[in-house]
Order: sequence, then structure tokens, then C-alpha cells
Amino acid sequence: MGALNTIRDLLEEDSLNYWVHAGTLLGLIREGRLLETDPDIDIGIWLSDVDQLLSIVNSIGGYRTEIYTYNGTPYQIKLKPSIKTNRIIDFTVFRSDTTIAWAPMPVANPLKVAQTTTDYMMNFHRVTIYLVWKLLFDGYRGYGGFFKGKTSSSVEITQLPESAFYTVGTLVVPKHYFDQLCMVDDFNIPAPNPPTEYLRYKFGDWQNPVNNWHFWTDDAAIKQAPPEQVIDSQTRLDRF
Repeated sequence: MGALNTIRDLLEEDSLNYWVHAGTLLGLIREGRLLETDPDIDIGIWLSDVDQLLSIVNSIGGYRTEIYTYNGTPYQIKLKPSIKTNRIIDFTVFRSDTTIAWAPMPVANPLKVAQTTTDYMMNFHRVTIYLVWKLLFDGYRGYGGFFKGKTSSSVEITQLPESAFYTVGTLVVPKHYFDQLCMVDDFNIPAPNPPTEYLRYKFGDWQNPVNNWHFWTDDAAIKQAPPEQVIDSQTRLDRF
């Protein structure tokens, strides 16, 4: 909980509008702690607050900032710790459109198509290329960051090499969950309101743990189509 408390205090000190969501909120509500199987701390912010967030996180030592963009606009900001056993702090950057909040949500292609041992064998070449690419590029980013003094980088998901390995979906959440945030009891941290209704929307039966849960196939808030398709169709539905 140390990293969560630290980032909470920094965001509160700067009056940034933020909230915990996804697996982090699930852990706090269901378990009373962060989930042991979740390597990230999940925090949501609005696109309009990105510059303010970056001014805060750039002053945090021991983390490397990675800004992920979709067609030039940030959709995710990750703080990757220099100590590998620490959790990544993962900011989802939400946009607002009528009654929904949304963000691009890419998935690595091999992870999408290879869900079983048979799938891995059939897609061995794609999985192998992906893993080599991750090793080389993530290693290069890490080397360029912690060992050469560079503390941030930007990744455009629609350009090579990322575009060759990722399929872009869309995270869609009813906007009313974020309009008037509530505080999570015992943790003094903002969350979607009401939190249990949000968890039900996203996870379904959120009170019972699920083995081998994967966001691309199991998260009800993920639409397996790019924002250009999802948001246009959702906006049309909202008008009726």
C-alpha cells in the first residue's frame, strides 16, 4: 500500500482530479488491500488533466514515465519502478463523450489469439516474434531510462513497431460513475460512485475471484473494436 498512499498524497496535494478503478478498486473493496496477483496500481484521470499529472510525476524519483498515445493523444501513462518488485502505477486517460467515458485499450495480438496451449503452438511464430520484440524494445527503453538518465519516453501505438503487434479496443464506462466520486472507506481515496455498481458493470460477479481472468475477453467494459467505431455507434445509441 506504500506506493498507493504516496501517489495519493502527491495527487491530493496538487488537487488533481483522479480515482482508483479496475483491479485496484476491486482489491480495496473485496479484499481490503491490493490484489496480490495485480502488478499495477490502476488510476483514472481525464484527458484535460494530463499536463498537470505529468508535472507531478516527473518529480517522483525511482520511476520511469512512459506515455502511450493513440493518434498522438495520450491514453495511458505508466510509472515503471526501478525496483522490479514494486508495482507499476498505471494511469488510464479517459475522454468524455455525452454519457460515456472512454479510452483506447490495445491488446497484444499473441495474447488475444493464444489463450490455450494449442493456440500457442499454432501461433508460435507470432508469439516468439512478440516476445523477442518486447525483450529488445522494453530492454532498450529501460537501458535508455535508468542507466542513461532519461526518465520518460513516449510510445505511439499506431506506429511501428507497436502497430504490428497490437489490436486496439475501447474501454467504455458510463460517465455517471465518474461525475461525483466517492471515497473508499478506510483508504481515503476517490473511486467511481457507487463503487460496487461500477465493479458489477466491469467484472460481473465481482465478489468471487476468477482464475485466468483476462481483460480483453472477460472485462465487460472492453469493446473489441477501435474508438472510431465504438464511440460513433455508442453516441448514436445515446441519442435514442
